[in-house]
Amino acid sequence: MIKSNRQLQHLDLSRCLISSESVADVVEVMSGDSLQTLNLFFNELNSEGITNLSFGLMVYTQLVELDVGFNDIGVLGLTYLAEVLTYCILLEVLNLKGNNITFEGVHALIDIMENCNFLQKLDVSINPIVWMVEVF
Repeated sequence: MIKSNRQLQHLDLSRCLISSESVADVVEVMSGDSLQTLNLFFNELNSEGITNLSFGLMVYTQLVELDVGFNDIGVLGLTYLAEVLTYCILLEVLNLKGNNITFEGVHALIDIMENCNFLQKLDVSINPIVWMVEVF
């Protein structure tokens, strides 16, 4: 069993093929509240992975940057993320690039922007968000 680390401030696990199931192990090891940067860019997370990650995000109150770009969290994962980010009051940077987020996720994006008062950068590029405009 790996002992939990309560002092780690920056963790980069980008391109590590972390699955939605194994991200729960990462959360278990990272039980402290000192984490400021978490990079899970280009892994294999889906909405279930975001649910597993959300348990950790509730205690990562010092988190300033979260990168979950190029996973496949979709609208359901984004909705879970929006709910739990209310605990990350210091969050400044959020990367959601390339996550299969559609127009249905716009309300969750609005929630994130309203609740994360320190948010300075939000990247939702390369998502199939299509604004529905009715043409007469």
